[in-house]
Amino acid sequence: MKSKNVLSGFTFLSFFLWAIGLCVSAEPNVIGLKWYRDQKTNPAALNLIEVYIKGVGDAFTAANAALEVSRREQPLFCQPDELGLFAKNSMNILDREINRSPWRDDDRLPIILLSGLMNTFPCPK
Repeated sequence: MKSKNVLSGFTFLSFFLWAIGLCVSAEPNVIGLKWYRDQKTNPAALNLIEVYIKGVGDAFTAANAALEVSRREQPLFCQPDELGLFAKNSMNILDREINRSPWRDDDRLPIILLSGLMNTFPCPK
């Protein structure tokens, strides 16, 4: 039982130190494609990436609502009402878009995700 507590404390500490390193990097609020590819196999990083991508997707969903309701303009993408944008499907959309287009290592994940959302859920013309 004691080794489990030590292990979970070590896991939390390694994740915490990794997250602090991310926060003090040169561009702490933007994750690029190279970093994503390098870190995607790191379980601690993958959890943070999923939270980050979910937040970016939520921001795009809110922007869509603002465009449609407040401004009565065409939304960025037309996601079906019955399909929620969760972390896992946002990650799938992101990965499909990365494989679909010739993105550069310094391209930012929010731009890639937006492109993926627009390709996955195109709006009628």
